[in-house]
Amino acid sequence: MKKIIAIILVLIFTAGILISCADNSDSPISDNDGKSDADAADNQNSGETEDESEAKILPELPDTDFEGYTFTFLTSVYDSDDWRSPAPLEIVAEIETTDDPINDAVYRRNAKITEKYNFNIDMISDEDETGLLRRAIGAGDSIYDAVVMFNNNVPGIVTNGFLTNIAELPYVDLSKPW
Repeated sequence: MKKIIAIILVLIFTAGILISCADNSDSPISDNDGKSDADAADNQNSGETEDESEAKILPELPDTDFEGYTFTFLTSVYDSDDWRSPAPLEIVAEIETTDDPINDAVYRRNAKITEKYNFNIDMISDEDETGLLRRAIGAGDSIYDAVVMFNNNVPGIVTNGFLTNIAELPYVDLSKPW
């Protein structure tokens, strides 16, 4: 009886392998949604996914001139060997082009939006970002427009009511896929 069960299991697994390895070149379903491999490769080389090349989702923002306002981020200093050291690199990029794709993308993004809306971006990094934020709020000083902090520091800031709920910000649509 054990031999018969073993033979049946081998046949089932073999059939599954043969079916999965069958040539499906005549199948109407393809990974490229009807596009040639060259079209798919072009999208990959341009950095776009197929969904992005079909329809980009853009924010719905009014044309506004911020008259050179400096938008200031308060960030933490993080002593590490990763991409975030010593401060978050996704906020400000000083050099236009480097071999670092994060730096180059940040630079292009910032150049585009600061020119369009006529404002500047600044970042203040400190090991005690929580203390700086508490002192600024306590003094009624609104020098920081946004805060990037360690997750373990967030609960004390949130429970004291020091932050604005992102869902309450104008022009932030949380139903978008970003």
